[in-house]
Amino acid sequence: MAKDAKSWKLEIDEFMEEEVVGRAVDVQRTIMADALSKTVMKTPVGNRRRWKRNIERAQRGLPPLPKGYVGGHARKNWQITINRRPTNEVSGTDTGGNQTITKGMQRISRIDEPCIAYLSNLLPYMDRLEGGWSKSAPDGMVGPTVRELLQKYRRIR
Repeated sequence: MAKDAKSWKLEIDEFMEEEVVGRAVDVQRTIMADALSKTVMKTPVGNRRRWKRNIERAQRGLPPLPKGYVGGHARKNWQITINRRPTNEVSGTDTGGNQTITKGMQRISRIDEPCIAYLSNLLPYMDRLEGGWSKSAPDGMVGPTVRELLQKYRRIR
């Protein structure tokens, strides 16, 4: 028995939902996860004892600057948000990056349809870090990650 237009439409709709949209979501999740982990791990973790100004201050018997600084705040502030831009700085530190990556991966795993996903860091000094301010990341974090992702995923069509 031949299929009618309604049957063909249902079959096409099912294919679109399962194959096209499903694959798009899988690709988006994969790329976002890769972007998150690479960017977080490229983000430098400051060490006051290695800063030139602090070494000079220590030689003069002065306390290091800034007072109370603990490395890892920049790594902690990478955020994944879905269909909205983030609005707040994250408190605390994550020197190893694992907490930040885990939290972001949880958000990424909840993507169930193609969407706008943001990977953001709202710290006021991120532009300086991206511009090579840290000797630990002289080329920044986002730029090198984007170049790597484009090279790796450009062939997906």
